[in-house]
Amino acid sequence: MEFYEKLNLLMSITNTKNSSLAHYLKLDPSYISRLRRGERKFPNNIEYIDMIALYFTKMLKIESEKDSKAFKENIIQWLSDENDESIDSILIRYVNLGNEENKKHIMTERIDKSMIQKDFEVYFGIEGKREAALKFLNLVIEEEKPQTLLLFSDENLSWLIDDLNFFREWSILMHEVIEKGNEIEIIHTITRNFDEMLSAIRGWMPFYLTGHVKPYYYPKKRDGVFQRTLFVASNTAAIEATSVFYEIKNTANILTFDKKTIDALKREYLNYKALCKPLAEIFTEKTKIQYYMKLFEFEKTQRNTVFKSSYPSILTMPIELYNSISDKQTLNLPKDLIDIYEENILKLPETLNKNSFTEILESDILESKEDFSKNKPYNFLSGKDLYHSSEELLLHLKNCIYLLENHPDYNLMLLTGENVRNYNFYLKEGVGLFVWDANDNGVVIYFDEENIVEAFWDYINYELKLDKLNKDVKEKVINTLKEKI
Repeated sequence: MEFYEKLNLLMSITNTKNSSLAHYLKLDPSYISRLRRGERKFPNNIEYIDMIALYFTKMLKIESEKDSKAFKENIIQWLSDENDESIDSILIRYVNLGNEENKKHIMTERIDKSMIQKDFEVYFGIEGKREAALKFLNLVIEEEKPQTLLLFSDENLSWLIDDLNFFREWSILMHEVIEKGNEIEIIHTITRNFDEMLSAIRGWMPFYLTGHVKPYYYPKKRDGVFQRTLFVASNTAAIEATSVFYEIKNTANILTFDKKTIDALKREYLNYKALCKPLAEIFTEKTKIQYYMKLFEFEKTQRNTVFKSSYPSILTMPIELYNSISDKQTLNLPKDLIDIYEENILKLPETLNKNSFTEILESDILESKEDFSKNKPYNFLSGKDLYHSSEELLLHLKNCIYLLENHPDYNLMLLTGENVRNYNFYLKEGVGLFVWDANDNGVVIYFDEENIVEAFWDYINYELKLDKLNKDVKEKVINTLKEKI
């Protein structure tokens, strides 16, 4: 792996924002963003690598001084290409090792499949399910050839989400499973309670954004008496479990290595999947035309909207600026989409009389001293995207100030640090949700399943307190923007 790939992986695993690391290193956030994409070479300076290692050591709050020093040295060696050990092994070894309760979750040793003597192993209860799941993922990682993992569970999710240390370890292993070239198909349960559904959305979003996960859901109601777990890796192992009314404290979780049993469980999974529908559409450069068609239909619908990105939306751009940029740049977009952008920009004042539009930007947009010409404010898959120069960005933000001052249903939020996640989104109430990686990795996900869209809408409103955006809050944002520009 190149340095930029290692840095990006480390930041993704630990949910570190560009702005947070940039502030610590006293660098520009846009420079960190370019480092992660491999567009800039990292200075050949051991002091910077030492500071990066120290940052992640502090962030992970490793308890003992001995483990803290060892972790830092491992990160320095790993980033310096002096250590080929996988990052998950390094992280797992040192995170929360001082906690005796968590030691039983740690699996620092890889499992040699040839040493397994039994066809079946049985693990009981919540801790057993966790142990079986980690062993399953470790075995998949050890395989030489990638495969497609088939995952389904409508059991109580407490085994996965209640213990943050276990969830962190599980996430690290899942990242490595994907990094080794494996694909994942997962059937989600969309009839869970609100908290479980939001936890599932948050937990799986980073994996969706790799482009290697295909999610499905069963569209009809079930009786809810029996719940089932099926994890199948055809060339490796499978896990099966059954519970009643979400009670998993004493259930048996069977990990099998028997080929006939694995094949039978695979057929069971595929039979169920045949009754399911895709939960999301995943777009990449190869499916750009389909993406444009979906975006066109989305843009034709006017609803209450929340837009979160690194740069402002095309829709809040003054039409004169849009025309000026369009004249200078060749937009590799379908004409229908260009036309509807122009129409929606012109109709924005009218739209704001009927629907709200909330724009969420990162506060460090006002701090960058570099030219913005290579940053993409909106179109994430068009070959030649519409972009700002630094002067044009300021004109755009001035128009945002005008909208804030003259339209009660337009809001703009400036978020920092922990309030900013590693993905951007474009959400319309009751319509659908686009999500893409904040570092623009070329993958866009679209959800239009009613329960998911509603849950995400409620989650965003709750977490960002959109109902609290009163005149005083607006006034603070306006003053902040005016001070900076």
